[in-house]
Amino acid sequence: MVSLKDYRCGASAAVSDMHRARRFYEGVLGLVAGTDTGDNVGYPCAGDTQINVYLSPNAGTAKFTIAGFDVDDIETVVAQLTDQGVTFEQYDQPPIVTDAQGIAHFEGDAKVAYFKDPDGNILSVAQAPNPTGAPALAASDVATRLPAQDLDRARRWYSEKLGLDPVEERPGGLRYRCGSTYFVVFQSMGHASGESTQMAWEVDDIEAVVGDLESRGVEFEAVDAPGMKTVNGIADIDGNYPSKGRGERGAWFRDSEGNLLGIGQVIR
Repeated sequence: MVSLKDYRCGASAAVSDMHRARRFYEGVLGLVAGTDTGDNVGYPCAGDTQINVYLSPNAGTAKFTIAGFDVDDIETVVAQLTDQGVTFEQYDQPPIVTDAQGIAHFEGDAKVAYFKDPDGNILSVAQAPNPTGAPALAASDVATRLPAQDLDRARRWYSEKLGLDPVEERPGGLRYRCGSTYFVVFQSMGHASGESTQMAWEVDDIEAVVGDLESRGVEFEAVDAPGMKTVNGIADIDGNYPSKGRGERGAWFRDSEGNLLGIGQVIR
């Protein structure tokens, strides 16, 4: 018997006018297209999730919430989306009763706000209660920030050397996606120290990755320190976190700004 629990699942929104839909999903909600076939656009979201917007003659016929976004501070998100042109629904029939901001409060301090796209599809933003009482940071994602004195130079380097292009940008900052994680390169007058690894990728075949990056012009560091010496750019490192393996292989290189980056392969 096949089980779908091991497969990725994503939400879908049927729309009647793709140009109008894209103006809303990208211009109002701030989503960035990851895939685009013309009649189907996929928008990656946090945690390796995605919402697909596709052309359909049945657009807007659903009378229930078709997709929801989990947020940490619903009041702030609702206020910002309202400023961006989103109109939140008002309900006054239990169990859904919204306040003046359009937020409904549920048992356990869960909060949900509902809004519609141009085709009438109902979407929501929701803030779940913290059942464990853990500090907010323990349940939050973490992302690396890398300083760049010349952001245009850094953009070219990451594109030409690593094959990475930003999925989102703002004045003074570039946001990159790798797998289900993100890192940011930001304009800064400060110098990268380059004295310790600031960010690293975990790969399955370090020799293949090092060879590919070298062919792109990446120069790997030569390391000769107690317990760690690189051979052909790769060092064998004894010991690892017990949940990950018994050891690791590592390689290091610098970006155009001097940030020290690493590649690691777990030895199991």
